[in-house]
Amino acid sequence: MATDEASREAMQQVPLYSGALSTGLPFPKTRRIVFLNNQPATLPG
Repeated sequence: MATDEASREAMQQVPLYSGALSTGLPFPKTRRIVFLNNQPATLPG
């Protein structure tokens, strides 16, 4: 969507969000995943 891309570009200007967006991963991240041997293993907790 054009609005999603425009929102992403606007958020990249904010230092708080620019690091998270630069990874290219989905944003916002809703879950943390524990990796073992470079493979997703479990959710923490």
